[in-house]
Amino acid sequence: MDSYVEGTFGHFWSLAVEERFYFLLPLTLFVMLRAAKPGTSDPFRSLPVLCLIVAVVVLGARIVTHFLLPEFSYFTHFFPTHLRIDSLLFGVLLVF
Repeated sequence: MDSYVEGTFGHFWSLAVEERFYFLLPLTLFVMLRAAKPGTSDPFRSLPVLCLIVAVVVLGARIVTHFLLPEFSYFTHFFPTHLRIDSLLFGVLLVF
């Protein structure tokens, strides 16, 4: 099941969101590690800024979705990954 394709088990949308997040998180951290200058004590120093940027982009996506599709539907307003990924990223920020 997918958060973008309706399936027989509606509750699997959250697993699809988590799956994408846990694929993207290590890639993002790896890129941050590789992009850090040699000798940097904390290569993940910009992680809070990244979380803020993602939060603003997701909020903007939610606003745009609301105006483009004013009739509420869980499938279009609640399930898509690009509208839910910020909550998982906030959990990472709490650990940071």
